[in-house]
Amino acid sequence: MNIIDMHCDTIMKLCIAEKKNENSNLRENINNHIDLIKMKDGDYLAQCFAMFVPFKVENPFEMCMQMIDKYYQEIEKNKVLFDKHFTKYAVDILTESIDDVEGIAE
Repeated sequence: MNIIDMHCDTIMKLCIAEKKNENSNLRENINNHIDLIKMKDGDYLAQCFAMFVPFKVENPFEMCMQMIDKYYQEIEKNKVLFDKHFTKYAVDILTESIDDVEGIAE
């Protein structure tokens, strides 16, 4: 079964852990419900990483930019895993889905 998760706060949690000097990463971690290994093993089709900024942050824009930077850093660190298991263009996913639906309708 393919999983599509439209929201997770994993990047925020990674940024908070980094500020506390805790070792946490996107590849594999026990503190978050999503990591790349779990996504690979769970047959994820799509994962939307939200850049959720907590309400009590002094500078929300700065925090959001830090999260975006963290996201790109994690993608770069795990490029091989992404290229092998996750990189697929949205248009390919949509085309496959449309083909599946058209096949059912015929």
